[in-house]
Amino acid sequence: MDFKFALTRIVERLEKEKIQYGLIGGIALGFLGVNRATTDTDFLIQNKDADIVDKIMYEFGYELTFRSNNYSLFQSPLKPLGKIDFLHPDSPVIQIMLERKESHAAFQNELDVFVLKTEDIIGLKLQAIKNDPKRNLFDGNDILQLLKIHNKKIDLTIINDYAKKLEMTDYFEKLIRESAH
Repeated sequence: MDFKFALTRIVERLEKEKIQYGLIGGIALGFLGVNRATTDTDFLIQNKDADIVDKIMYEFGYELTFRSNNYSLFQSPLKPLGKIDFLHPDSPVIQIMLERKESHAAFQNELDVFVLKTEDIIGLKLQAIKNDPKRNLFDGNDILQLLKIHNKKIDLTIINDYAKKLEMTDYFEKLIRESAH
């Protein structure tokens, strides 16, 4: 996948259509200092924008490979365009996350992209682990890395709120202790 080519096209189109987005997943981790291999690009959008995003992706030649109320997964038959996933749950928390997103320069300042705040990415990773405990291996490690890198800048009250709502306070406190070593 040519991340620069695909990301540039999609981000420019989302912005043209005034669709709020934030990068999540492996690409977002890279902007936050965590190096992790990834084979796709993941976006968070509002649920109300999912149908518009579907049209954009079809125009770019992507095929919808899976759709639920919360996710739309696209694959291009053209190798440079690769796989693009959109998370779009119908939740008021998503709007809060998108309002807190941060701009990051990509590709040697050729493109500005929005990335969710570290706290919100950790919240999404906690949710993923809650939904599927097998994800703990990778997502738990991602959380640890984010905590180690951003320990002085993270607002723990935001993450503690996510952990409490997900009934994962003990798990998150364990990760905080581990990240201190």
